[in-house]
Amino acid sequence: MKKQRNRRLLIIVAVVLVLLLLVALTAAGVYAMRLVNSNVESFLAQINPEAGTTAVEGVLPPKSIYEQGVLVGGVAPGGPAASAGIRRGSIILSVNGTDVNTPQELDELLAEEG
Repeated sequence: MKKQRNRRLLIIVAVVLVLLLLVALTAAGVYAMRLVNSNVESFLAQINPEAGTTAVEGVLPPKSIYEQGVLVGGVAPGGPAASAGIRRGSIILSVNGTDVNTPQELDELLAEEG
């Protein structure tokens, strides 16, 4: 009788531990999913700024997934950027000593440079 009660107690403890483990793994998964979604949204907003606006007016995604610089989405073959060694995936941090953090800032600086 005592052995049977000990077995039941052991089974209950094992089930509780498994449930706690599942809850912890679920919480970690939710956190990881939010982190990944946030980075993906920032990345997409940087490549296509028009798609980066949210449903809430006035709320914009972070400037960049790197928090500084602009990710290059593509380079025209044989163009000035390609000649300078810039390629898809490069991160432009500054233009002639002026820091850039958004595609708009980069466009403005390049327009000024001519």
